Amino acid sequence: MVSQTTEYALRAMMYLAADADGPRTSREIAVATGVPRSYLSKIMRSLVRAGLVRSARGKHGGFVLARDSSVISVLDIANAIDPIRRVTHARFHRCLDEALQQVEQALRHFSLATAAGASATPVDPRRTA
Repeated sequence: MVSQTTEYALRAMMYLAADADGPRTSREIAVATGVPRSYLSKIMRSLVRAGLVRSARGKHGGFVLARDSSVISVLDIANAIDPIRRVTHARFHRCLDEALQQVEQALRHFSLATAAGASATPVDPRRTA
């Protein structure tokens, strides 16, 4: 259900959430998460475009979370990388679509902070972008 790319993005985001001591380079993230560095670069670009991560170049550059991990949901990350596709025309489309809707709802309320073990605070949907 979750693509390999989304799993890699979740690993990278959990690393950034758990280690908020400043910007982390793609090399540091790749080593810590086991994500291939060339693949990680593509993922990080998508996360930057989605507004979930900020990047800076230079000697003290790297990646940091763009928002507090308690307001970034797992669904935000999944949608930035590989959005859950809704089923609209299969024989059992209503049943499948309802199941996917429940998955989306669960991921929407599961924060990055919770996933990273930093907090058990659910995401307030009004605070996410």
